[in-house]
Amino acid sequence: MPPKHPSKANEEVPSHRNDEPKKIQEEERKVKIPPELIAKLVKNFLEDEGTKVSGAAIKTVGEYMHLFLTEAVYRAVSDRRDGDPWAKTTNSGLMLEVEDLEKIAPQLLLDF
Repeated sequence: MPPKHPSKANEEVPSHRNDEPKKIQEEERKVKIPPELIAKLVKNFLEDEGTKVSGAAIKTVGEYMHLFLTEAVYRAVSDRRDGDPWAKTTNSGLMLEVEDLEKIAPQLLLDF
């Protein structure tokens, strides 16, 4: 539970994703990118094949990738809902298409 504001003892301080159910936030944390996949991706971009990558570096890159992918999905969903009045009023199973992710990619890359 977020900390309470001193002057407003009965109100919770809103989180940056206050409009989302806690269940989604909990499930989001369970999804992990396999460390083996991250290691292969990192090693693929190294120029010297003899360079070793520590476990801490793999973990850090994994957290960064998780944040990047999560932000991409949230932005694509938000953008899709802004353009679809039906999606704003219902909690229907919103499906993202490749085009939705392509729309948000330029700004997302600039932000990261």
